[in-house]
Amino acid sequence: MSQLNRFGAFLLLALSVAIIAPQARSAPPKEDKAAYAVVQVDEEYTVIRKADLKDFQKGINEKYAADVKKHAQARKDAVKAKEKFTTPAPKRPKVRTLPKAFATEEEANTYAAELKEADEKAKATAAAKS
Repeated sequence: MSQLNRFGAFLLLALSVAIIAPQARSAPPKEDKAAYAVVQVDEEYTVIRKADLKDFQKGINEKYAADVKKHAQARKDAVKAKEKFTTPAPKRPKVRTLPKAFATEEEANTYAAELKEADEKAKATAAAKS
């Protein structure tokens, strides 16, 4: 094969790849069928889109950090003023994402309501036993 034919073959291959490759990249991303999750924060149940879980967790962590900072400042101010400071430090919220995923927000809300009812029944039963 002469140099010109090799170059022509290479050029033809490069052009065909350049034409085909952008079409392959433009395919729409697959949507997750399970778009909603139920998250338990301490004793509350919240329905969140799965795509927003990281932002939700980040928001909880930021709120906790702000509460700790406010508590530290209040304690520092009480020490300066020589007052007794008895306010307990804020507790880190317990966050748990339930493993079950839902296709619609309605299904997730229904499940969260069922979980809340079950928790209330368990508390009532525990209170009745003691």
